[in-house]
This record gives sequence, C-alpha cells and structure tokens, in this order.
Amino acid sequence: RNYLTEKLFGIKWKDLGRFPTGIYKEDFEAKRQEFITNLGEPLRHPEFERIYSIRIKAGKKEILSELGRFGDGDREFFKPRFVDVQRISGMANEVGSIIQYKIFPKILSFSLVLEKAIQGYLIYRIRDGFAKGGVLIFDIVSVRGRVKDNLLTIYVAFNFPEGKNPLTKVLWYFFKLIFPAFMHDVVWNHSLCKFKDIVESSNNSSSLHNLPAREDRSSSRASSPIRFHADSQINAAITKVYE
Repeated sequence: RNYLTEKLFGIKWKDLGRFPTGIYKEDFEAKRQEFITNLGEPLRHPEFERIYSIRIKAGKKEILSELGRFGDGDREFFKPRFVDVQRISGMANEVGSIIQYKIFPKILSFSLVLEKAIQGYLIYRIRDGFAKGGVLIFDIVSVRGRVKDNLLTIYVAFNFPEGKNPLTKVLWYFFKLIFPAFMHDVVWNHSLCKFKDIVESSNNSSSLHNLPAREDRSSSRASSPIRFHADSQINAAITKVYE
C-alpha cells in the first residue's frame, strides 16, 4: 500500500535515510492539547488529526530558515506529484503570508495564512477551499537543552466539508469515509526525512567550513561530549522513539 502511494506521488528514497515520524500513542493526547491551547480559535472535534515528529541535528535558526522555504518553487522538500504548493503573498515566515495548495482534483485545493510565528512556532490556518478552518502547525523544541539538537513536530487537523445541498452532503460524507489518511502519512514521512537531510547536510557543511585551522594542519576534527539538563516531560517522552 505504501509502495503504491510512493509511486503515485513520485516519491523517491534514493540516497535518503528513512526515519520514524510518528509519536507514541500515549504522548499524542498531551501534545495535541499543547497545540490546541496555543490556537487562538481551536478546532472543535476535528475529523482528521495527525502529529508527526522528527529529530534534527541542527539549530533552531537553521530549521526555521528552511521552513521559510515552504511555498518556494525551488524548495527540495514536500514536492509530491499532483500537489503544487506556492507562496502567493508575503515573505518567508512572515505573519499574514499566504501559501496556496493547488491539488488535483481541483476540488481539494485550498490556501493557508500564517497566523502566528513566535520562537520556533508557526501556525498556519486554512482560510478557504477544502478543509477550511483547519490548521497546520510547525513546532521546534530543543532536545535535552542541546542547541544543535531539535525536534520538529507537525500538527495537522481539519474537518471535512459538510456540503451545501443534499447531493454534495452525500458526496462529502462518502469521501470522508474513504479518505486515504495513510497517503497523507506516507507523503509527510518522506517530506520530513528529506527536510532533515537538507538541514543537517547544510549544517554540517557550514560547520566544516567554519572550523579553525589546527597548528599542525593534520586534522580539523574535534569532538567534546556535553550533557545538558532534561527538557520538559512531554517533549522528552516524544524523543524516546529516536533514542
């Protein structure tokens, strides 16, 4: 099933590591409540909800910078076939900026507006089209206090359209029943793994470039293990799957 989904959306894993992006079931509700609390207008009983997380060995600034490319035509992540994502208004990570999803079939298209952007927390609200009123949230949290070790978590939630007449109500009802949620999981799993690869590769290149030359110039490698205090219980629990 997942293999066919990857073929359908043109997803390729060549030279790309596969990493888990789900979270423990017992942590889902705690993280969900955290997201809902931060929403100005929380969704009431969303019919579709997903939370994905991935650990990235890079600073919050680098992760935010790459997230700012969400909507850029030349970005390298989240580029599934049949889904064209473009920023049509505003600048990267700018409150009020608008990102448009053009999806085949067109009836599933919609646009998002960036509602809030503070301290590694981005809240997009679906303003029109399919899933109007839904949210897409990006959250960056340090792992155990490490500057160059962060957990990027995504929260997606929306309700299906209800329809404006008896016919469309029936059509949307059956669409909700057959909605292939697993396809959404496959696409975002690949996108987050690609995102991780882009950010970490860029971060490693920058680190090597900025290394000071040693006196004997025989080696530029250095390492020093550092331990930091534990982070909050919720986010520490989520990171267990990566350790």
